[in-house]
Amino acid sequence: MGRYRVVIGDEFEVDAVDVTDAEVVVEAANAAERLEDAKLRRLLAPGILAACALALLVAAAIGIFDGTFNEIGAVWDAVALPLGAILATYFAKGSL
Repeated sequence: MGRYRVVIGDEFEVDAVDVTDAEVVVEAANAAERLEDAKLRRLLAPGILAACALALLVAAAIGIFDGTFNEIGAVWDAVALPLGAILATYFAKGSL
């Protein structure tokens, strides 16, 4: 946004819009739904990633004291699917 805030006239509320084509309503509803989905993913993804990283770190710490790293393999088996799902949305064609 620029340095100046340009205002012409007074603010007003829009009560209704004349829509001549039903496709406009469908496109607007789809855009609103995609926006809500993106907001939810943006909220959940960092928490899931942090939980996965913490689980892997705990498994690595247990493996250091245990002498075997079987725990990391077990945790990775459980964590790979959520991580793949999150990363797939970021690298999918057309997601940006």
